[in-house]
Amino acid sequence: MKTPYMEWPYPIEDQQAFYSVFLSFIRGVDLAALCAVEDRNMSIFGGGLMSFNAGTFTWGSSIYLAGMISGFKCEISASSKIVEDGDVLYVEFSRYAAGNVVVGMSSAKLLGVSYAKLMIGHVFVDRIVFRNGLVLIDGDTNIELFNWGGRFETSSGAIHGSDHVATGSDPIPGIEQGESIYACAIGDSVGDVVYQMGDAEVAKADNGNWSTMPAIGFIKTKITTISALICQMGDFSIAGLIPDTTYYVDVAGAITNVVPATPGQIKQVIGFAKTANILHVYPSIPIEVS
Repeated sequence: MKTPYMEWPYPIEDQQAFYSVFLSFIRGVDLAALCAVEDRNMSIFGGGLMSFNAGTFTWGSSIYLAGMISGFKCEISASSKIVEDGDVLYVEFSRYAAGNVVVGMSSAKLLGVSYAKLMIGHVFVDRIVFRNGLVLIDGDTNIELFNWGGRFETSSGAIHGSDHVATGSDPIPGIEQGESIYACAIGDSVGDVVYQMGDAEVAKADNGNWSTMPAIGFIKTKITTISALICQMGDFSIAGLIPDTTYYVDVAGAITNVVPATPGQIKQVIGFAKTANILHVYPSIPIEVS
């Protein structure tokens, strides 16, 4: 017997040898739950540079997705695709990836039941609506899929072109979106990975102790000896990185490109090296190594 939608097998009533069928059912439930959690925590964090003209959708640079569960990135290679009203844009990839993956983008009218497919956006008449809220309208050129400035659909229509949701100067001069001010210790330094230890207060994160996790970002600037500007998401300048590499929280406020593997350690991605000097910060959900 199988369930009507996901087609999970399950034992029939009074079946004697039911364990193998029941095990298949439980594994199906587990995989479906993982897919739901992973999809909900998948973030578009870079790339795009897209154009949409007369039914041809082009992305001139790779689009990057961040898996906040496994911590690895999914790269959608630059390409183009002819689309029409009602098409769904999607990628296919292995769940709980063991490393960074490169995939292509496909389109279909319906995705059907598939654990491997993740919707990126859908075509609605003369526009493409993406999963992060951005809207690409026919005639738009060189629009970044990931853009701190916004470009989201509103109740009054699409904000597009060079328009941004936020206009004018920053609410606090010198502070970018994804940054906040916290209290810190005198000994905390620029470049330290930190966790929130109290009300608007941070300290160095350490992957050996849950009490000093999860990390929320990096100290970008010391404002005073006991306060700092924290970069919680976005690009952060730090030297000595290996490009195209995922970085994790290490001990005493440091980072490492070695995946924590010792039982009891806490594995948390802190970002991805775009260049030798730029880390794209996107803290993942921490998981204890067993």
